[in-house]
Amino acid sequence: SVFNFLKEYNNSLKEGKVSEKAISAIKEAETKKGTKVSQAKRLETTQLSKTIADDNKAALSESITEIKRLAAENAAVAAKFGKEPIKGAKQTRLENEVLSGIEPLVAKIVTNRTKALYDPIAADAKKGVSREQFQESLKSDIETMVLNEYDASKQDLEKFTVSRAYLRANNLAKRLGIESVEEGGIKQDIETAKGITDKKTVTTKPKEPSVERGQATFDELDIVDDTLIEEIKSDLEKEIRVRVQKGTLSETVSVKKGRETYIVSWLENYVNKQLFKKLLKKIGAIKGTYPNTIIPAAYIDFLQDPKTFDIITKALPIKSIKKSYGKLFEMERIGREVTAEGNPIFRIKKIDKTKFFKYFVEGKKSTVLERQKQLFREILEPLAKQVVADYATPENIATLKEVQELAPQESIDVIENIVIDAQLNNLESKLDRYKGEQAGFDIIQFSKNINKENTVNALNELEAKSGISEEKKAAVRIIRSKINNNEIKTAKDLIKSILDVGRSQLSTRAYREFVTNVLTNLQNTLKDPSVINIINKGLNEYGRTYKYQQKIVGYNYAIKKLKADVSEAITDKDKSTAIRNFLNITSRSIRTLGIEGNTTNEKIYNNVIVPAIGKATLDRLNFGLLKKDGKTYITENNIKLKGLAQITAIKSDFQSNIKAINTESLLVRDYILKEIKKAKAEGRVDDVISFINLSTADQRGLVRKLSRAGLYMVDTPIGELILEHETTALEIAEALIAFSK
Repeated sequence: SVFNFLKEYNNSLKEGKVSEKAISAIKEAETKKGTKVSQAKRLETTQLSKTIADDNKAALSESITEIKRLAAENAAVAAKFGKEPIKGAKQTRLENEVLSGIEPLVAKIVTNRTKALYDPIAADAKKGVSREQFQESLKSDIETMVLNEYDASKQDLEKFTVSRAYLRANNLAKRLGIESVEEGGIKQDIETAKGITDKKTVTTKPKEPSVERGQATFDELDIVDDTLIEEIKSDLEKEIRVRVQKGTLSETVSVKKGRETYIVSWLENYVNKQLFKKLLKKIGAIKGTYPNTIIPAAYIDFLQDPKTFDIITKALPIKSIKKSYGKLFEMERIGREVTAEGNPIFRIKKIDKTKFFKYFVEGKKSTVLERQKQLFREILEPLAKQVVADYATPENIATLKEVQELAPQESIDVIENIVIDAQLNNLESKLDRYKGEQAGFDIIQFSKNINKENTVNALNELEAKSGISEEKKAAVRIIRSKINNNEIKTAKDLIKSILDVGRSQLSTRAYREFVTNVLTNLQNTLKDPSVINIINKGLNEYGRTYKYQQKIVGYNYAIKKLKADVSEAITDKDKSTAIRNFLNITSRSIRTLGIEGNTTNEKIYNNVIVPAIGKATLDRLNFGLLKKDGKTYITENNIKLKGLAQITAIKSDFQSNIKAINTESLLVRDYILKEIKKAKAEGRVDDVISFINLSTADQRGLVRKLSRAGLYMVDTPIGELILEHETTALEIAEALIAFSK
């Protein structure tokens, strides 16, 4: 073994010559590896110890293979319709399992590469790239690489991850502008999280050389280990169960911190208290009576640990330093923000270890006890937010039996509120660490309160983009209207308004999937918490879900309905009516969407109607195709079928078309209401809602034809006329969907 060889080799060195045992071990190794020791070369990368157990590795490899299969399957379906793929619940679950499985290995690589590539750079040369940002970027790169590029048939998972990750780390370093120390450190800034208020924090005078405290985060202390987190999560599930039964899941709590009172969610407050109790038990509380104050040995060890000193002095937020640690830190005001508020910018200078230690252990019992509690609160507040954010995922909350027993809509609301609050609070906590500090920590501000003007402008830009779908345009208009009516004031309002768009337009099943996907991806979305990114990510998911309802579920329902209507019709006359209704009311929406390439009468007839009804039946009922003047028409009894009234015909002579408009309105009303009632009786509500979504696609389709004739302009050129619906197609569709539910 390697150990025995090293032991024998050390003995040989002491004796001044290599022993026969050492030589034998070397020869044995040469035989196994097929390489002479004299020919061996230094490995290019640091070698990491084995992290993933073989059985776990096999399971993870299988999951990655399945993820790639599902992704390819979804991509094939999406490509058929020229749309973005929809990631299903199974793929999302498997990805989360894989990322959790490789997390220890990824963490080890990230730590190793950060020390090698980032830490050697001088602090004043790092500019806008924080240690946390570098680590988060590298972690994301590695995770994406494993999910997208790993091939279980070619290489071991751990070897692949380590070797490729080293290359990615170097590549990331170049992208972030990180060079060697000799070459000057970081040579370019990177754009960090973009805030909803879209205002940059900058200083009003140039930076001066100084010794600054640097940056760190409290999670680097490792005082809250995995065992502690699991205990908290177990307690948390019990608390959620109790609150579900009591109906207090949306409760907020007033928490006093110093002289100020804050409103926080019960979830965050609960986790914070639990962490505080467990940490106090682990490190020990200060006891005794004045002047005999007893400082626990574990607390002394904690404070004297060089790592504790380094991290705490770097991780304390500036607002906490200003409020509670003015005697410990020396602050220098170096300018003001170039904003309306003009808040001051500070430089925080380093302190020595002795001063740090004495601050927390010397003085009256009441003083040092309060300082201990304050320090624990500072450490645990951001950790509590992170714990809640990590725990509060749609998958975790949805698996709780008590949540599953709620009514579907109520359970969705519960999941929405918990997840959104958790992710936004965690984001604000992370960014809050840097607000008000000198330019080396510049970050665009994030605020829970959105900027109305900027948000409306972002929506206007999105709506004006070429290629944006009609359903997304409608969603943009709904959200903009709510902002203008002051119904949306915060980032949470904005996210929930995006989800609300889906609530009224999607089936219950599709809506749950839409919400789950948006919330599952929320942590990634909020890495760039700008208005346009939040809206884009949410509406892209809505668009994918809506199109899936139209083109997959709705289309399949339409074909099944055609077959059932013809099959259930007793007379040939009724069978012909069923086919004619499909052609007049439904087929145009299929053509407009180009589902499965069916964009013409000929394709609808040959690819849809013939397979569904059968050529023999169609011949007997005298349906067929007529080609004339380069066009193809579907005929019945050799007469061209015209479909429902054309828009141009209505505009050119509205008065003469009033009877036709009203007749068609009654026809489609009876057609869809009969279908909805039938679907409700058969338990197919989700499917019929998708059929309604399909029917919104064409101007001469079912939904738009539901309107009766109203006012019209006389003696007006047709070119100046616009056909408007007093009750919009969106409102009609929402009414039909609500009736279905």
